[in-house]
Amino acid sequence: MRLAGRVAIVTGAAKGLGKAIAFEFLREGATVVLVDRDSSSLDKTQKELDKMYRNNAVAIVTDITKKRQVREMVQKTLKQLKKIDILINNAGIVAKNWVIDLTEEVWNKVMDTNIKSVYLCSQAVLPHMIQRHYGRIVNISSIAGKQGEAAGGAYAASKFGVIGFTQALALEVGKYNILVNAVCPGLVLTDLGQSGVNDDAKLRGISREEHLNWFIDRTPLGYLGTPLQVAKMCAFVASE
Repeated sequence: MRLAGRVAIVTGAAKGLGKAIAFEFLREGATVVLVDRDSSSLDKTQKELDKMYRNNAVAIVTDITKKRQVREMVQKTLKQLKKIDILINNAGIVAKNWVIDLTEEVWNKVMDTNIKSVYLCSQAVLPHMIQRHYGRIVNISSIAGKQGEAAGGAYAASKFGVIGFTQALALEVGKYNILVNAVCPGLVLTDLGQSGVNDDAKLRGISREEHLNWFIDRTPLGYLGTPLQVAKMCAFVASE
């Protein structure tokens, strides 16, 4: 087990990619702190994981866009588990619209959730990781962080930002044996992915199936990725 004895925080862990990452990390031997603001889904996920992995999942309800709540979550983790080895900045939202129609409220919400939270959570764990001279931070960006697309201006901007932040932080903290990486999935049909496809198709005036086929045609392997594939990549870059 590649992560035996490690303590990992996973944000956005109640559903989708975050839940898959939490499953994989537990399977690899880690103790996982499940972080999400959806308390009902978080409780359900924790109970599901507890049945399989002997109570090695701890749930902390947190709005990761709020600095105070993030700091409190980190302190609770340290008090209960004594250390933090890994941070997975996974929480995110998607909003589809043409820039001309994009409201400031939606723009700010996307930026707060997708990029501000990465900064807040990373900043909160860094003093502990630097003191221990060990850490792994994995930020979930997107293929949209490497190539923008129409109707995804806010999302793409936030995910490009995640990659830039990742590169800058990696240069700052590598000397402390803290590795910082970004994982950039293509379309994965989680609830979030499904929502993005449906909203995008509606904007473009095409069917969901037509839009899905457009994504698949752009993918070299000819099929969409899965949550497990993303989770395994995260486990690899978070390992030794």
